[in-house]
Amino acid sequence: MADLEAALRALLAVNAQDRPALAARIIQSARIADKYRKRLGRSHPEFGNGSILSAVQKHPMIPQVRSLGCDHIGALADLLIQLKTDKQDPTQRLPCKKMLDGVSSLPWRHISDNLDP
Repeated sequence: MADLEAALRALLAVNAQDRPALAARIIQSARIADKYRKRLGRSHPEFGNGSILSAVQKHPMIPQVRSLGCDHIGALADLLIQLKTDKQDPTQRLPCKKMLDGVSSLPWRHISDNLDP
């Protein structure tokens, strides 16, 4: 639940129309980090250990919320829809290689060769 709460707090820090794209980027960052961790045995330098919680840490977040209002529920729905899409339809994922464009000088660039096209 900590992962969902952190992602929710990051989603609420952006405009409502930007939330689905941010949710997809967070999930894809966690996916990249997980593959990196499994392959090299250590956390990804930018995206963390493969959890949503570690992937969301680089994003601005609102303070913790005590109760959920309509805006909170909408942001949570955006996140859950992206998680469901990511699991059910890999063709709807953000392409990992496109996320890494322009970062070929980084030492972990070669990992993207084995990721989703």
